[in-house]
Amino acid sequence: MIFILLIILVCSIVVFLVYASSSIQAGIYVKSICSFAPYQGYSAKVEAENEKCLFLSFDDGPDPVQTPKILSVLEKYNIKALFFLIGEKIDKHEDTALSIIKAGHLAGSHSYSHNPYYPTWGYKRIKADLELGQKRIAELLSKSNNAPGTTIASNLFRPPFGVTNPPIARAIKSLGLQSIGWSIRSFDTKYDLSNRDERQKVISRICASLKPGAIILLHDRLECSHILLEELICAIEKEGYKINCKPSAELKLA
Repeated sequence: MIFILLIILVCSIVVFLVYASSSIQAGIYVKSICSFAPYQGYSAKVEAENEKCLFLSFDDGPDPVQTPKILSVLEKYNIKALFFLIGEKIDKHEDTALSIIKAGHLAGSHSYSHNPYYPTWGYKRIKADLELGQKRIAELLSKSNNAPGTTIASNLFRPPFGVTNPPIARAIKSLGLQSIGWSIRSFDTKYDLSNRDERQKVISRICASLKPGAIILLHDRLECSHILLEELICAIEKEGYKINCKPSAELKLA
């Protein structure tokens, strides 16, 4: 009987640890901003015309092909978004990264390498990677000449894969970063976005979870992501929500 109870206890601990690491909304290791709703107690200033305001965020850029298409759609609808950029990709596609900032969007770091083994690294290696990613973001700010209308937040960070653990939490704290999560995960990476029915599945999933202040997770590296984006914007606006709003560059938990 004791043996069975020990097995149950061990399994429960394992399940908890997996949940704690994989759920950015749980906030067990890192307190992340996963919604900009006023009632969430954040100090972020939000420019919005009404309470039914949503935020679009894009991960894994800059992409030399898709990111410009995403920016064109956002410009068409006069929408500002949050982009979390990978340092290595900034090195390869700096002009694309600069175009995000110069278009008035908010940019933060998504680490330097976005290495698939990142969650297994130790504190020193994680810190070095995040530090380099932040350095690339700071360099973009300098090269953008801080022109009117440009906004970049050197303290914003979205953990790769949304995974957090004690070493990651320690690195984030030591660098003074603010982790930004999401309240609606589109899972757009799991669908063929060239297929209209597949795109509709993504849109339906998102629209079923709409709430004021929601942060929607999308990816600007996917083929046909710009088509999904335009259809999504139309669907969200039909629900009575506005997307044309942007939090201030410096965000932190109140």
